[in-house]
Amino acid sequence: MRLLHLWALLLLLCLPLATGCKDITKTGQPSIRLQSDVLAFRVAVIGQSQTKNIVLQNEGTADLKLDSVSSAVDPAVLQLGAPGDTVLSPGEQTQIVVTYTPRDYAPLAGVVTIRSNDPSEGVVQVAVNAPASLPLLLATPDPVDFGVQELGAHATQTVTITNNGYGPANICEIVLTGDAEVTADLAAQLAAAGIAAGEPLVLAPKNDPAAAAGAGDFAFTVSYDPQVPGDTLAAILVRTDDKDFGAGGCKANTGDLEAERASWNTQTIPVLGRAEDALLDVSPQPVDFGESPIEGTKRMSVTIRNIGGVDLRLNEVSVDASLFPEFGVDADSLPALPRTLSPDESLTVIATYRARLLGVPSAGYLHVGYEKAVSGERADPIDVAMTGVGAAVLCPIAVAKASVEGDPEFRRAAEVDWAQPLDLIHLDGSESYDPDGGGAPLSAYRWSIVQRPDDAVNGLQPDPIDPLNPALQTFTIYFAGEYRFRLEVADGQNIASCETADVVVRAFPNQALAIEVAWHNPNDPDERDTEGADLDSHFVKMSAPWFDATYDTYFENKEPLWSPESPSLDIDDTDGIGPETTTLANPADCQWYAVGVHYFREAYGTAYATVRIYVNGEVQAEYINRPLRASDDFWDVARIHWNGSTATIFEIDQITPDFDPTSQTTPISTPDMLASGLCGGL
Repeated sequence: MRLLHLWALLLLLCLPLATGCKDITKTGQPSIRLQSDVLAFRVAVIGQSQTKNIVLQNEGTADLKLDSVSSAVDPAVLQLGAPGDTVLSPGEQTQIVVTYTPRDYAPLAGVVTIRSNDPSEGVVQVAVNAPASLPLLLATPDPVDFGVQELGAHATQTVTITNNGYGPANICEIVLTGDAEVTADLAAQLAAAGIAAGEPLVLAPKNDPAAAAGAGDFAFTVSYDPQVPGDTLAAILVRTDDKDFGAGGCKANTGDLEAERASWNTQTIPVLGRAEDALLDVSPQPVDFGESPIEGTKRMSVTIRNIGGVDLRLNEVSVDASLFPEFGVDADSLPALPRTLSPDESLTVIATYRARLLGVPSAGYLHVGYEKAVSGERADPIDVAMTGVGAAVLCPIAVAKASVEGDPEFRRAAEVDWAQPLDLIHLDGSESYDPDGGGAPLSAYRWSIVQRPDDAVNGLQPDPIDPLNPALQTFTIYFAGEYRFRLEVADGQNIASCETADVVVRAFPNQALAIEVAWHNPNDPDERDTEGADLDSHFVKMSAPWFDATYDTYFENKEPLWSPESPSLDIDDTDGIGPETTTLANPADCQWYAVGVHYFREAYGTAYATVRIYVNGEVQAEYINRPLRASDDFWDVARIHWNGSTATIFEIDQITPDFDPTSQTTPISTPDMLASGLCGGL
């Protein structure tokens, strides 16, 4: 009894002295807190380790004692490190290193259990998981697209199936279905890989460093042998079984293979193609010359067009003169044969007729022969009937002349050699006449372009002065070179002129230096429209960088203020073909210049660029069809040294992909330039 009274007395004494007496009725407690209750490992390769940390802290007011750390997961797969400290003071933290080393391809799912003296949470758990190491099959190409093939052709493509995943792929079947025109050597390639019939093909993961080179690939050949016009459709079915997370799938444990097959995954690789025949059309048919003057040669245009879906090769366009002496083909109109024609491509030849007897009809045949471009198989030739009759009439006379817009001398002639690029040419056939027509007007004026530079694709336009007058046409000279325009006329009886009239225009730069840039995109369906690739010409004064705001002549700096020179970007084309033309009338003595081309905006893939450097009106250097494949490809073309009236050109011809216009890159000086001894220095 006395002890109880003593405790009561002590309590009463401590009440007014709370700041000076220790609370002996309540002791501190530990409290465990986990930074995270989940450890998520990524997909790993067998044998490769990953580590993560379990971070825990004592949030209580007494020491936390860690009694044990354990897991039911195989310790060879999940290794648990000892805690950094087994006794944590209030506020102190520690970590447990957990190492995951997969021994198979199955997913990881388990827990790490931590036991401590926390009175409220003496046992806490951290979930540990990792996804299964599954395969990832990719086929190249996908789809298998043969495009358009000619009938009877044989086309092949190699298909490679690659396991780009982390686990082995059990390929149970590879099946080709669809049109019989598509075949594959699957059986032969599986046998070559040592795979017996009915056994799975196991592809190791490419991401496994232990895999042998090529272990994750399987290749075979798909063939397309079109026999019937039209589209073909087939498919390669790749069936896999990965539910066992490793090799050994595809087997029917129950003996029911069909039930097992229903659980397989199927990946479909389409096989596409289209078969077309090589078809040629010749028009008009027949080639009827009608009434033609005796002993006068009458001409008619004949168009030969590829109307099929594949390339063909034109071998022959002729008339048998021994059988049909009145008929022929103008040799100047014939292209060099054999000539390949792409689908919808055409060419025009001139058929001729020279009547010999008045009122006597003549008949003959124009023979056109061709073959398939790929197989070389000859197609049935086309024989086009030709007819005509001699008449007591005279041929109308075609007279053609040309003039240059703005010419101060107002010259008109059949040969023009004073034109320059960018000039507008006026073609005039109004002096043509019918000698026996009594002054009657002609019924037709047919102008055509029979010669021009390869890059010039623009056509004739009505003359804006008199747009309804067919005798007048205009043409803009964009590219330097020689042009030939031809005029054929017809009288009131629709008798064509026996002889055509030609106008020849020679247009070359009259400046000391001119740089012409042109380009072509084979994939551009219409290079003449307003959509296409944009390449930019660059002409820079050496020692200054490309794209320099002062010394580079390009679309953002068309007329830079140099001293003393005054270059000019005269044509800036932005929608395909070009040209971009830069001229310099007053190059400085002992000065070096650099020429480059920048792929400013890619369209339709690779653009094939051509650069011509004119010196005093003549081509001194030409670089043809250099491939620029994507935006910011930069072609460093050449260097030009000027002295007096002479240019020395040094070829660079280097293409740099992903060129940075802001890099302030200076044109290089090559060893042969440095060793040239030319004035001006570098």
